[in-house]
Amino acid sequence: PKGQAKKSNSRQSDQNWGKEIQNEEYWNNRYKDDANKTDGNFEWYLNYDSIAGLLSNIVGKNGSVLEVGCGNSNLGIDMINDEFQNVTCIDFSGECIVQQLAKHEGVKKIKFLKMDATNMKGIEQETFDCVIDKATLDALLSGNLDSAKKLVMEMSRVLKNKGSNVIISNVSPSSTMGQQMLHEIIVDNLDWHDSQWTIDIHSFTGDENEDDQENDTEDNSYPHVYCLKKYLRPNTRLQIAAVALVGRRKRKRSNIAKEELDQNLKRRKNVIIKQHFH
Repeated sequence: PKGQAKKSNSRQSDQNWGKEIQNEEYWNNRYKDDANKTDGNFEWYLNYDSIAGLLSNIVGKNGSVLEVGCGNSNLGIDMINDEFQNVTCIDFSGECIVQQLAKHEGVKKIKFLKMDATNMKGIEQETFDCVIDKATLDALLSGNLDSAKKLVMEMSRVLKNKGSNVIISNVSPSSTMGQQMLHEIIVDNLDWHDSQWTIDIHSFTGDENEDDQENDTEDNSYPHVYCLKKYLRPNTRLQIAAVALVGRRKRKRSNIAKEELDQNLKRRKNVIIKQHFH
């Protein structure tokens, strides 16, 4: 049937595009093209004004902020203009970093660095009060689930105690893909050994989408902001656990590893997830 063939071709096209956008060359060419056609700026999903109040409440303007996959967005510079004091923007595309540095030369309190967000070797753990992703995870989900998982792990690693990962996505938590993203990509790849997490999802439906608040389907196209707050477990508890492990040296390592795995799985099941509509 023609309908089935059309859907099959569409899925194949989406898969091919998903693979293509994993490459730096694709984005270098796109940013060059954007610079020739526009002012070189493109905002995915939401502009800064839409989330300014939320970000101020999450991190405060004196907190350190990392934006991963910044592209040619103005999010970082808009935060500086709104009196945020410490913003770092990274992207694996050398072209967009060159453009950002040229556009904002001399602007203080912001850095633009060429870096792969799935492997942030140059950043130590627990460095930032807030890590923001706007559409990067979505792009990775389109073609590389392993890289999507690595992104979440790295965002978790460089986040300070009581800091927040802010993931801005077009994927609804109520959809099949959203449930996979939320549990298999996000929850399963957070650091549960040393930390506890809470998750708040802010859905920006807009006036034109008010009816969708009760009918959140696979087809909705409004953005969702996944806020993941990190709480390091007290050192005393970790030290007590370490002493206990030393005292059980005779126990097989495999049994100890299984106990830790079971405990981490239990913590994931107990994660608190709330959704808020705006």
